[in-house]
Amino acid sequence: MVAFWDDGALKTLFGFKKLASKAGIICAHHDGRVHAKLYVLSSSMVVTSAYASNRGIGFVEPAMITECGIFHGPDTVPFREGAQWLDVIWKKSHDVDSKALAADRAAWV
Repeated sequence: MVAFWDDGALKTLFGFKKLASKAGIICAHHDGRVHAKLYVLSSSMVVTSAYASNRGIGFVEPAMITECGIFHGPDTVPFREGAQWLDVIWKKSHDVDSKALAADRAAWV
């Protein structure tokens, strides 16, 4: 689950934005219990407090804040359980539409 991707993250992780558009991204900011970020790929999983941004991870320059995270390989129980959990959330998710964006804008003002 990712709150946002900045340009440094898109370029570093995907090469260019068009490829990044194929990534499945869940934004669960409506659930106040979730703060950790979960990045699941076919080869690994990372659970971290860091946003996928230059400030959080340091793609372009050293990150300005200290973040913590843990890596799990695909043959581990946490990887399998994390991927299953993410799959359940993905199936319950909805596309972001103009109504959802308007509600988010109003909440931030």
